Amino acid sequence: MSDTTLRSRTRSLNTAIVAAGTLASRLLGVVKARAIASAFGSGMAADAINFAYNMPNNLRKLFAEGSMSTAFLPFYERADEQEKGRLLGSLIVFQTLLMVPIAVFAYLFRFSIIALLSGFTDPSQISLAGSLLGPFMAFLFLISLCSSAQTALQCKRLFLVQAVAPLLFSLSVILSVSLLTPAWGAWSMAFGTVLGSLLQTAAVLLRLKRSGLKIRLSLGFTKGPFLDVLKAWIPASASCLLAVLSQQFAFSIASTMPSGTVTAFSNSLIFWQTPYGIFFTAVGTVFFPDLASSSGIDKARHLAEGSRKLFTYLVPSAIIVFALRKETVCSVLQSGSFTLKASLLTAQALSWYLGGMIIVALNSFLQRLCFASNMYWTSLALSLLSTAVDIASTLVMAKLGLGIITFPIATILSSLASLVLTYFLVVRKTLKEFSLLRWIKGLARPALASLCLGAIAAAYMALDLRWHESGSSMINLIKLAGCYLASLLIVLGLFKAFRIEILPRARAD
Repeated sequence: MSDTTLRSRTRSLNTAIVAAGTLASRLLGVVKARAIASAFGSGMAADAINFAYNMPNNLRKLFAEGSMSTAFLPFYERADEQEKGRLLGSLIVFQTLLMVPIAVFAYLFRFSIIALLSGFTDPSQISLAGSLLGPFMAFLFLISLCSSAQTALQCKRLFLVQAVAPLLFSLSVILSVSLLTPAWGAWSMAFGTVLGSLLQTAAVLLRLKRSGLKIRLSLGFTKGPFLDVLKAWIPASASCLLAVLSQQFAFSIASTMPSGTVTAFSNSLIFWQTPYGIFFTAVGTVFFPDLASSSGIDKARHLAEGSRKLFTYLVPSAIIVFALRKETVCSVLQSGSFTLKASLLTAQALSWYLGGMIIVALNSFLQRLCFASNMYWTSLALSLLSTAVDIASTLVMAKLGLGIITFPIATILSSLASLVLTYFLVVRKTLKEFSLLRWIKGLARPALASLCLGAIAAAYMALDLRWHESGSSMINLIKLAGCYLASLLIVLGLFKAFRIEILPRARAD
């Protein structure tokens, strides 16, 4: 077996490991969404909770998994062991000095911030959202530190713990909301969020300590490799800030729509990010270090292999979830104060997000290529374009009265514009070894398998079954699980028929 084949199969195995761990995390995330929906419904209180939580959750793109980790990873990947300890220590100190003042500011002006950024007019709704902003900002600080440690594990090719650790977060929120809401109200969500992020961070740091890396805390921000990290972080953080502002703008527009729109919008993102997060996280996590450490034909090979895997996994996933979107939302969320109407509104937004899933994923993967190639300013320019398209599309469609589907359509349009430009400005100009025609030919078998799956899904939807409308119950959850199990078996059968490899073979042929 050649070294190239061995490395490819190792990446496939690591991708499967991360996907499996992320699958468990995402499924538990859906259970978390159900617990929150059942406890708080879809009215004014739920909108306040979701709005306050999504503010720091969006800022994760700026201080955690987004700009900070993408700017940090390429330099960390190329450093020796001693430099890695200093780099990570400098990053942890830098994040602490940056995040603490932000958290204090958000706490002091919490009510004014909510009133300014939301469309809420009810003083009690503003008061509830503002009171929760403080603990949610503590969650942001902890998850930022967790992300830094995860980046170090990623470069060591230790992927399992960062896929499994989020389970601790979801379990904490589920148990807190389920057990404490009758006595604590919305504060049960705040408690579970802080405790869960603390447990997740501790688990990742303990694994990093076991890996043998010695973290050396340092204030040396203006010299050595960390200065290069900061220089890269400026455009990278600006790119992520644009994404945060775009997302926050969408939530602000949603808050001016009929009651329940914010919650439906938020929940549709949770369901969409379940398949998206499983496979994009797996592929992006495994391939990013290799993209950062390679050049020329090797980088082109990594780009082609990773993007093909995204197509192979995400297109069938989108087809399955689209066919089962109403069944999924109703069976999971429709209980307690969460009604059938709220479930169908969530499913409506979800259907559009699923239609553009592969576009969003390929665009995000090409952005990883920009970061891996130290093309941060190019990425920033593309982000400016994407944000402009997103905001303009949102304003136009909201004014036209398209309602909740405004947001997924705007996301698809902005991602498509960025994807096309990134290919022509980055891939074609800087990575001439990459062949688009060869890449498309490599998609023949996954595309044919997806077409067959789409035909089966269309036949199922033509039956127009309504069993899910009775809401969440054990029997409906069993039916839903059976539908997904049958879908998985069909996909596996199609993959086998079209000779699409899922897991690497143990031995060479």
